[in-house]
Amino acid sequence: MPHLLLKEFEKGSKNSLIKKRIITHYIQNGCSTITELSKELDLSVPTVTKFIDEMCEDGYINDYGKLETSGGRHPSLYGLNAESGYFVGVEVRQFSIHLGLINFKGDVMQLKMNVPFRAKNTPECLDELCKIIKQFLQKLPIEQDKVLNINVNLSGRVNPDLGYSYSIFNFDERPLSDIISERISSSLTLVGDWVWVLSLMESFIKENPVSPVNLDIITDMKMRLSVIVAKKDV
Repeated sequence: MPHLLLKEFEKGSKNSLIKKRIITHYIQNGCSTITELSKELDLSVPTVTKFIDEMCEDGYINDYGKLETSGGRHPSLYGLNAESGYFVGVEVRQFSIHLGLINFKGDVMQLKMNVPFRAKNTPECLDELCKIIKQFLQKLPIEQDKVLNINVNLSGRVNPDLGYSYSIFNFDERPLSDIISERISSSLTLVGDWVWVLSLMESFIKENPVSPVNLDIITDMKMRLSVIVAKKDV
């Protein structure tokens, strides 16, 4: 189900852009009412209600109950369904690999640090990388088909759009992203230096500029999930 949303994003339709804005709002602000959301997005309440109903039915948004007010009607609070999808980030370093999992709301679910690895431009080294990623996926406390995307951060020159690495693992004519994706049976995107935490979602947005983040600084990862929603807009 979550993969259908990503396919819709890729089409770049007007409806998908509105859904991206809704997701971004909830990532950055937490739960809110339809009235608050309609003001933030500058859309009518009926329009926002239509999208919220659809996204609730699809499982991306949850109704978290009524908001307590001093009087009058109690509006419902809506927010992202954390279990509707997950992202995996993989940072390949010279002598180690870091891997992490976050849910759809940006909560850090699992981190595996400093997995021994020696980065070399050889087929054997690529085999080892794929093995490490696959083992990490197999041990996750979720169903693998709920992983929306895996983003591999490589040093050197990388073309994320085409999936090529020009500095390492460049001995095959096919895009490296396709090769790894086939071996681990999951959708995958390559990114370049610095943004391994952000790379969990970087393949889906460019709209909200962010600063490079060190792997050890993960307290604000929830805000980084806003990276899911804009790449196809540019």
